[in-house]
Amino acid sequence: MTMSKTKVLIAGAGPTGLTLALWLTRLGVPVRIFDKATGPGETSRALAVQARTLEFHRQIGIVEDILAEGIRLERLTLHTPAGVAARLPLSDFGRGISPYSFAFALPQDIHERVLITHLERAGVEVERGTELVAFQDKGDAVIATLSRNGKTETVSAAYLAGCDGARSTVRHGLNIGFPGGTYEQAFYVADVKGTGNVTRNGMDTTISTYGFAIVMPVRQSGSLRLIGIVPKGMRPTRRSASRRSAPISSATPASRSKRSTGSRPIASIIASPSASAPAACSSSAMPDTSIARPAARA
Repeated sequence: MTMSKTKVLIAGAGPTGLTLALWLTRLGVPVRIFDKATGPGETSRALAVQARTLEFHRQIGIVEDILAEGIRLERLTLHTPAGVAARLPLSDFGRGISPYSFAFALPQDIHERVLITHLERAGVEVERGTELVAFQDKGDAVIATLSRNGKTETVSAAYLAGCDGARSTVRHGLNIGFPGGTYEQAFYVADVKGTGNVTRNGMDTTISTYGFAIVMPVRQSGSLRLIGIVPKGMRPTRRSASRRSAPISSATPASRSKRSTGSRPIASIIASPSASAPAACSSSAMPDTSIARPAARA
């Protein structure tokens, strides 16, 4: 069986995997990146892009393209049943800490599109419809088995980077847990088109006895993200939750829900041969561990 080789093999082509691939390519490190999905994401999903992520994007020369596609949030307005309780500026609240001192929203599908464009310009294409079947640590290399269109391929890599989400095959193969808990409350997340009294280029948060609700812009086209707690009397039962639920509607600020999207955590795990402590990072913060480095060895 023929075995192909690469320096870094990246599982998962979300924002984390794409950024890692672009960084390594800029540094002259050979990479291959694949994803089991047949195409890039088409929904907004994760919105917030942290200042540190923008700083990393600046270092590889793509930050202006990122900023051109998103929305700078200028203020947060806090509402209560009695009226407006507070207005907080968001346009420059990080002054002196980062050159990107503002809150910034960018839909994940657009974020991925910008990253893919720059990665392709650098000569790297995402291998779509490709799944990691298995991998083995051979001490001096990681041997991975990939499957695509019913055919398998064996790849030898110095590093295997798991950027393949909450159900990461890499993390499961390394027996690394994904600690966390379940909120008692039920939440809704929806992207909507509608009308109402909302803060332009800002966030509106309403707090009342039942919980909270947040409205914020999603896309430059004008759609809004709704986030909140589902009142107990409206929560689905186990039986109804298995069926497709009806769209969430709200009188203010949106009159009709157009699309419901969920937010899922994305984990990045870097596995090196004989690694005893692989590094992990999230897609929103993108700390230094996003850049593949040898993990601690036993």
